[in-house]
Parts: sequence; structure tokens; C-alpha cells
Amino acid sequence: METRTNKVSLIVGTRGTGKTDFIKNGLPNIYQRKQLIVDTFDSPVWHNLKTFKYPGNEKIEIPVMPIDKFQYWTKGRYRIFSADTAMIMNLITQYAIGCTIVFEDSTKYIGSRLTEAVRYFVLDSKQKDLDLIFVFHSLMSIPPELIRIADNITLFKTNDRKVPAKIDFPEVEKIFTKVNKHPNRFHFEYLELN
Repeated sequence: METRTNKVSLIVGTRGTGKTDFIKNGLPNIYQRKQLIVDTFDSPVWHNLKTFKYPGNEKIEIPVMPIDKFQYWTKGRYRIFSADTAMIMNLITQYAIGCTIVFEDSTKYIGSRLTEAVRYFVLDSKQKDLDLIFVFHSLMSIPPELIRIADNITLFKTNDRKVPAKIDFPEVEKIFTKVNKHPNRFHFEYLELN
């Protein structure tokens, strides 16, 4: 029997540290029947599941979900993008059930405070059977409310000079130091927050 997780996950790291490969390597193993990658533009890196570790996954394409078909989505892995991110967030609030959603480069559309639409589906993630993965380039970019709600964080190297005061988890300071001292650019640490 499959186990529901319904986690709100944060993945944080500067460009070129391996965040996208990390996510793409995990997507084929997620049990849920539906997966969605949200972005603001048609990012070529999300056209398929190719990674450094699995170059053959280039053949596993991720088709575009037409926005007008979103409400009828019942299965499969898709990507969706638009400059109108408020509309996408509203679609997710209304129609996303039983899926994993990756919010690529979340800083572009999450902002310093959660919008009502985002707050709604984040707080209802268990009831709607959602696993939510928010990707940020820095710790400073994460809204305080999302930090309090998140279940875990995967921390790669960032350009943050220190852990911002809004992140009131002493364990984050420990993994931040560990990651930044590690000689491998792709090193990361995982931490359960709640």
C-alpha cells in the first residue's frame, strides 16, 4: 500500500549547485500518479528528465499542460508556465488534487509574503493530497510564513552570508555551516523542520 506524505518541502541553493538534477532524479520515484512543474517560462531544462547522473532520461519528455486543460488533468507528468503566475496559482488552488508540484524558481512568484491562493493550497496540502516542493536560490528569499509551514529543507550552497533571523531553527544554522564548508560544490544537507 502506498503511503501519503503530503509534505511541504524547501529546496534552496544558488545556481549550478545541483538542485534541478536532485529534483529530476527523484520525480520518477514519486508514487503519486500526477506531477507538475511550475515555472514562469518554458525552461529547456524541464523539457525532459535528463540529468548528469541519468543522461538517457532525455528520452523521458515532460509535455506542456495547456492552461485551458488543467481542470481536466487526471494523470501524468506535465509542466506549466505563464507570465501570469497568479492565474496558475488560482488554477492550482481550484483543481490540484493528489499530485506533486515543483515550484521552480519560486522567488519569481511567491514573493516575500504568501498570496491568498498560495496560502490556501499550502495549508490544505494534506486534505488535497499534495506534495509541494518550493525551489529558492537563497534562504533570504523564503517567506517567513512558508518557513514556519514547511516540513523539511534540502540545503545546497547559497550566496547567503548567514542564516536570516526569520529562520528560527538552530539546526538550519548547523547544516548551513556544514554545506558552506564542504569542498564539493554539489554537497547538500537535508533537515526535517516539523
